[in-house]
Amino acid sequence: VDDSDDEITEEAVIAISALSAGLDSGSVVSVTEYITDNDYASLTVPVSQSFESAASGSQYRDSMGLGDIDHDLYSFPGAQTIDYVSSRDVGFDASFEFTGSTTGLTDGDWVGVTGFAGTVGSYADGIQGYQMSDIDGMLAVEFDPVSLTGFTSYAFDMDYFIQSDGYESSDSLHIYLVTDAGTLDLVRVDGDDIDNGVVAEGQWIGINQDLTGYTSAQLYVRFSSNSGGEAVYIDDINFTGSSSPTITASVDTLNFGGLVEGSSESSVETFTVTASNLTGDITVTGVSGLEISLDGASYSAGPLTISPTSGSVSGATVYARVPNTVTAASGDPTGDVVLTAAGATQVDVAVVA
Repeated sequence: VDDSDDEITEEAVIAISALSAGLDSGSVVSVTEYITDNDYASLTVPVSQSFESAASGSQYRDSMGLGDIDHDLYSFPGAQTIDYVSSRDVGFDASFEFTGSTTGLTDGDWVGVTGFAGTVGSYADGIQGYQMSDIDGMLAVEFDPVSLTGFTSYAFDMDYFIQSDGYESSDSLHIYLVTDAGTLDLVRVDGDDIDNGVVAEGQWIGINQDLTGYTSAQLYVRFSSNSGGEAVYIDDINFTGSSSPTITASVDTLNFGGLVEGSSESSVETFTVTASNLTGDITVTGVSGLEISLDGASYSAGPLTISPTSGSVSGATVYARVPNTVTAASGDPTGDVVLTAAGATQVDVAVVA
């Protein structure tokens, strides 16, 4: 223990845990096998945490016997998992903060991953969630940061459940995201707010937050209570990404030069189309006096349809020509060849003749 600031080093935690459990010095190694820390996994969307992989168990007891000092918490065998490290799911790391009571979690409390559904009925996803109750202090759960890359839009969602009970003003719940651009408060209430119906009790409540424009986000959940009936459950945490449909044309203008009335059709102009993240076909719409084709052999006034493969189009060629039926009276073909698809920004290719 560093006397200057009352911080507890990891080495001290190991020693205190071993002594508190009545283990001899040779058993300290077995204790360290269950210790996790906040070395973050490198995670990118999509990633989630539904608490199905971590073990449930008996009541969690803070064997360090520290109810009046802020300190990190550790998972121990047989008890509810309070910390979890994973390279695939969002990991979590819990710590205790002193708020006045010297009991803390030393008396054994239902804190951590649980399959108990007597209060919630069922979980938002699967058969387990994360429970926080009777902390006699503040339980702070910090989740792995998530990198928001690889997509054009991002979102966060989760569910939480506040057990119906009488809460005091000293009780509090704070759920928030720390992003590269600052903190986003999702839920911030005290016991009076809960009792006054600012948030609903006795039911699962969904949280949805758009994260488009951010590059990273990290979830924090902090709950303070001093009674077994004052409990919060969380479940079904998701960081997701999606990309908008896009269409690209290789040129922005088709130039047919000078046209002579009654002569053969013009030379053929072409452009290629690429697209991604499509949910349907691309429609190619021509202009009056122009013929278009997708194979260079069969021409028509259009419209034509380009069908994607697995949401993508790679180098589809559009052919265009001015037929010899165009006359001075009908005028030169002018306007745009238009490419459209559901959800995508329209692409226009100008026709000049």
